[in-house]
This record gives sequence, structure tokens and C-alpha cells, in this order.
Amino acid sequence: MKKLLSILILLLYCIPYVYLSMHNDFASHSMLMYGIMLISVSILAGASGYLGVWIPVILGNIGSISVSYYLNSKMISVPWWENYFVPLFSVRLFILVSCLIVILQFIFYRVGKKIKQKKTNNSVTI
Repeated sequence: MKKLLSILILLLYCIPYVYLSMHNDFASHSMLMYGIMLISVSILAGASGYLGVWIPVILGNIGSISVSYYLNSKMISVPWWENYFVPLFSVRLFILVSCLIVILQFIFYRVGKKIKQKKTNNSVTI
């Protein structure tokens, strides 16, 4: 069961969250996808920490960031894409958001581990 959940977490991590958020911001001037990205990766990181699996987190982030970077580089040729994200421009914003998301995931991974530890400590003492 743990292996199946690890595979599911890996697949969900491979979604190009940063690109989808930037594209949605550009196309509809909505920050909604940034919020969905924050919630999604926080839940995935917490679940990974709870399960004690870190390989899907690493591989999923590599996949997500790689695909997001590729798609972002394809969008640079679209008129106004670069100018929409001024003063950071799309590549700098991509790097900033990716770094912040990885930091957030690290925090929630640790929270998931702490919850698991508290749960096991409570079940042992009872």
C-alpha cells in the first residue's frame, strides 16, 4: 500500500504547477492557480512526510520543475509573456516561485513527520 501511495504522490508531483500557475495568471489575470499549487504541494509534502517517503518528493519536483521550465521557455515567444511578469520577467519569477515552493514543501514534509511521530508516541504510551 505504501508503494502504491508513493507512486501516486510521484505522479501528482510531476504536474507542472509553476507553469500552470503562471499561465493562468497570464491568460485570465487570476492568482487562483497559485493558491491551488500551494495547497496541492503542501498536502503532497505532508503526506510524504507522514509516510516517510522522500524519493517521490525529489523526483516529482525534478519532473515538475523541468516540465515547467520547458513550457515556460516555449511561452517566451508569445507576445507580452515576458512583459506581463515585469519586473521579474518570466524566468526569474519561475525560479523564485520554484524555490519558495520547495521551501514550503520542506516545511510541510517535516510537519508530516512530526504528526507521524506524535501518533506513534501516543499509541505506544496508551
